[in-house]
Amino acid sequence: MTRNRYCGRLGISVPAVERFVDDPRMSLLKLMTLALLEHGEPLALEEIADRLLDAGVSAPSGDMAYSLRKAWHGLPPVIKEPDGTMGLDLESWDLDHLVFELGLKDEEKAVEGPARPPAPEMPGDEVRLSEEEIREALRKPGLSHVRTVAAVLDLYGAALGFEQVKEAVERLSGQDWRPRRPFVRNRFFTESKDGLLAPGTEQTELRMLRRVVRAAAGEVWARKAQQEHQERQFAAYREAAQQRQRREAAEAAGLRKALVWALPREGRPAAVSIVDLRGRQIRSFEGASVGAASDALKEFDVVYGLDVRATVAVLGLDVLDFRLFELRPPRKSIRLNRAGKKLHVTPELVITSTTGIGHPLADPVKVAQYAADGDTAKLVRRIESDVKALFAYYRYGVLHGHVRLRWGFIDEVFGVDWALPDDESLHRVLRRAMEQGAPVDLVTGSAPGWSDPWSRSSRWRIVELRFHDAFVEQDGVRQRVLLDEIQALRLAAPP
Repeated sequence: MTRNRYCGRLGISVPAVERFVDDPRMSLLKLMTLALLEHGEPLALEEIADRLLDAGVSAPSGDMAYSLRKAWHGLPPVIKEPDGTMGLDLESWDLDHLVFELGLKDEEKAVEGPARPPAPEMPGDEVRLSEEEIREALRKPGLSHVRTVAAVLDLYGAALGFEQVKEAVERLSGQDWRPRRPFVRNRFFTESKDGLLAPGTEQTELRMLRRVVRAAAGEVWARKAQQEHQERQFAAYREAAQQRQRREAAEAAGLRKALVWALPREGRPAAVSIVDLRGRQIRSFEGASVGAASDALKEFDVVYGLDVRATVAVLGLDVLDFRLFELRPPRKSIRLNRAGKKLHVTPELVITSTTGIGHPLADPVKVAQYAADGDTAKLVRRIESDVKALFAYYRYGVLHGHVRLRWGFIDEVFGVDWALPDDESLHRVLRRAMEQGAPVDLVTGSAPGWSDPWSRSSRWRIVELRFHDAFVEQDGVRQRVLLDEIQALRLAAPP
């Protein structure tokens, strides 16, 4: 199997652009993504344009590079690398969806569910009907009252009174049976003046009756067998999916995760802080020791940060050696009114909205002054304050699957894909607490402190869990909690 750096990370074979040129699902952005997947590394925009032209793609504007720039316009999964080339965000939802949509994922071994049961073998027309056959036939609408009576008479092989027939039909069908009386004349049975119903003697009609009843019963049996087979198949698929989730969670649990932040934000950093996300430990590097930050970051597999690709690159590291998650908000601006007034969505605004932390990131002017004065103590204090705010912001995004923007009348959420398979989500923890009847420790309002994150927690039992809120109870007092206000939670340790 041939793979390059992009496709190897995604677990897919290298796609050929030509294969998808005439696919009606393909947009210019998707073809741009495919060209990058095919190459396996970042490319200049002009190189992507040349590859698409060679593959037979036409440019709407007549200028492929211009058309690509307009089609991209900052949209994922294509990103601009620190050196100006175009690359792929390998952790993007959009890339996962495209790989799935185009069937690029290497085929996994099909789940082998239970074998389909064989069709039931029906007896010949010379054999009298059985209770099971009549019971199943009565489940299928359409069996006339005359044939129902004839089937019961064939079952017993003797003349019966109407009440006996009615009792048998209700016992087999499990419901009331009220046929029209008297029955129309037929060749299946006869009815005497005293109401006794006797089986007919016409063998041809009797064989036809048995065939019709068994056909109806066979349809019901086949439908039930199909439904049972599907349920067993779905159970096999669910088990396979759960096994895959457990395997992915186990693999993710072994990954080393870090959050990195460098100051100043542009140019060569004067200080770098790295948070070990599993151990909640901060290591800071400043001045002459900044170079050691590169070696420290190599200890990790997954790296989070604001402008994380630029930070990794400025430290002299290859961005493709890590799984990188960008913490920058996915929106740059929000339109406020019809006049076109916009709100610029900055990282500081979203971090404060999400965590309640005021001034979460350092003032660039003050950082430049600290660096110019060689005041490393203030620089380190400031950068460690920043990474603590970024950590709280990251933890909220992992817990909720989104971050918040609150400004004036605006209260919106932006979905984020920062969680790995071993990360616990808010709803999962709350559901488990309800199932186990276990209390939870909740921190609401602003983000928990760094040194003692549970100092402001309160202990509650989850009474009811809904989509946006939950009802909790403590010492007989019940109250409503908005889920978006929860900053941290954990199952309470047993007393």
